[in-house]
Amino acid sequence: MNRLLLLVIGTALVCSVHAEKKFKDDLGHEFTVLEAADVLKIFDAAVSGASEFELISLDPAQIKEGEGAIDGATITGRAHTKKKEEVDRLMTALRKSIREAPEETYECFVPRHALRANIEKKKVEIVLCFECLQGIIRVDKDVTQFPMTAEAEKAFDEVFSHNGLKKSEKKKPNQALEPTLTVPPNSSMSSPLSTPSSIRVSVTHL
Repeated sequence: MNRLLLLVIGTALVCSVHAEKKFKDDLGHEFTVLEAADVLKIFDAAVSGASEFELISLDPAQIKEGEGAIDGATITGRAHTKKKEEVDRLMTALRKSIREAPEETYECFVPRHALRANIEKKKVEIVLCFECLQGIIRVDKDVTQFPMTAEAEKAFDEVFSHNGLKKSEKKKPNQALEPTLTVPPNSSMSSPLSTPSSIRVSVTHL
């Protein structure tokens, strides 16, 4: 996928991480670097009690903002699953992908899968880009951006397909993207943002 197209989807912010756990980007937003175990705690707290999810297929090649889009990617389909085996399969696969997160992610975010749920008065949204090995968990206005492996993609593809959702085609293979910007090994970024969907943050080491 064209790098220029990727940058249009969200604002790329390059930050430097020192020994501190917290830092600020150029816009003054404060971020916290988290270990994978901490991301899993956030993930488990977000989805605890969930018995159903809205499944949302996305096409990042169709750039759109506002209603009918998530993070710049056009919503191409919606479905609901209440099947315990499907919910459990998605959650188990995603936990494994987070736990085994790579040291490098890609300078892009082109999501094709998203989940939404209202859980105990919380609005939960999970947006996943298996091509760039990154995901986002939103709980109301709190957002956690995290690295992950692509291993859960098969489970998501099969559950989505079983519910009548078609996956948008990848324009280029993952190998065409350079892993130039990284998040720290097995870590992520967490920050309460008022408009989290408009921001992309990439982190590199000094």
